[in-house]
This record gives sequence, C-alpha cells and structure tokens, in this order.
Amino acid sequence: MIDKYISMDYYEPSSEMEFQERYINLFSEIEKSLKRILNFEKSHENPKNWIKIFAEGNNIYFKTPALVNVILNYKIALENGLRLDSKKYVEFSQKIALKYTHNTIKNSQDLYIKAISLVKDIYALKDGSIECLKDFKNKIPEELRGFIYTSKKDKYTWMASHPKRIICLADKINKKSKIDLIVGTAHGSIISATLLSNMLGSDIYFVRFSHFKRNDNNPIISDSDMEHLSDYKGKNVLFFDEDLASGKTLKNLEKRLNPIFINHHTGSVIEHYLSDCPEFVAETLFD
Repeated sequence: MIDKYISMDYYEPSSEMEFQERYINLFSEIEKSLKRILNFEKSHENPKNWIKIFAEGNNIYFKTPALVNVILNYKIALENGLRLDSKKYVEFSQKIALKYTHNTIKNSQDLYIKAISLVKDIYALKDGSIECLKDFKNKIPEELRGFIYTSKKDKYTWMASHPKRIICLADKINKKSKIDLIVGTAHGSIISATLLSNMLGSDIYFVRFSHFKRNDNNPIISDSDMEHLSDYKGKNVLFFDEDLASGKTLKNLEKRLNPIFINHHTGSVIEHYLSDCPEFVAETLFD
C-alpha cells in the first residue's frame, strides 16, 4: 500500500499539502508518480533513491483525493440544481434552480462511485490502476476539466492523515469488529478514510459534511446516496470523521444515518479531549 512510500512530519504539515491545479492536470501528475512507485516495487532499486520515492508517494497521497472531491462537488450541484463554478465548490445560497436531466444526474453518481473505487485502488497500488486512471480521465465531463482544485494546509487533517496513526486506529478496530463499510465525511476525511478502508479490507463511501470548511450544518445526503447506502443495511458500518474538535460533525452524521444501519460504530483518527468520544480513536489531543 501507499503508506510505506510516505514520509511526513508527525505534527506539522508541509508545503506538499498546499497546492492549486487544474483538475485535468492532476491526472498526469498522479500517473507519473504512480508509474514511478509501481516500477520501484518491481525493480527493487537501490535505497539511495528513497528520497525521490517518498516525494512521489506523498504526491499520490495528497493529490489523489482531488479525484473524489471534484466529482462529489459535481454530483451535488446536479442533484440540487446548482450552478457549477470553475474555481470553487457549490454554495447552497444560490437563488437560481437549474434543471439537469435524469441521465446526467445518474451518470454523475456512477462517476462518483468509480472515483472512490479508483482512489482506493491507487492507494492500494493495485495492478491496473494506471489504466483505470486513464480510463477515468476520459470519462470526465468537459465542464470539469478546467476546474481549479485548491488544497490548503490543515494541521489537524495532516495529523489525522499520518499513516502511523491510521495503522493504530485500524489495529484497535480489528481487535473488536469486522467493518464492511466506512462512511466518511468529505472533504477532510478522504485521505485517512481511504487508507483505513484498505487496512480494514472494507468498502468506503463519502458524504459531504464539512462544518468548518464549507459551513455545512448537516450532512448533504441525496436520494442516490441513500440508495447506495441501503445496500449495506444489514452490514457492520463505521461512521468516520478524521479529527474531532467538539465531535458534533460525527454525532450529526450518526444521527442522520442511524436509522439505516442496525450495526454501526463511530471512529476518528484524532480527537480533542473535550470532544464527544467515538468508539474508536487512535490519539487524544490535549492542546
């Protein structure tokens, strides 16, 4: 998995987390780094190249989640009749209600599920992931190709994305439960939840619920989301938020989805000691 090719400080985010790039250009950047990593795995190159390999691994780790983020924004816009903006995520304060065709909306959901699966495969360094990346790129709607994707430094998302903390969380979960599906809060949890899902051998899905970054008061859940999640009705599900300040985001997600799932758990990589404690957490912070 990608975690063995990542090198990052345990607490302070580096410049790698902060970037701005056209969505379509990210595909070639990810492909280049992925080729380098996969070739390295097969060739067993001299360890003197580890610094370059770590740079490629970090590039994959922090840029690949954009593939999911942008498609999630796209499908939410279509499902809610919102206008797409080439530089920022959709805002629900828009006054104009647009009408998109049923097929266009359905295709956006299908593309979203493919995006989640693709990122999961890339993190797992699966054979064939480069071909899948190229195929996915060809399916990107024209109106998304010029979207300007922006990633900013976030200390707590950075800390929650550290592989060692995620390994710790996976170990705790595996000792007590077998998770079938992780439902993560987007956008912040995409990195950590995807890596965690590979460690647990579980499926994964994301709903937009970003209280601080997007001012969401409640999770944004559509009929297509509910239809997808209902397939896991009798399964063991983990509601997940990468870092908890107060714990309200995770609590609200649990409250919204609780009626669907008989067997569910809550988890986070890091939490503040004053937050509502989830069932599973890797580390408690006291700052």
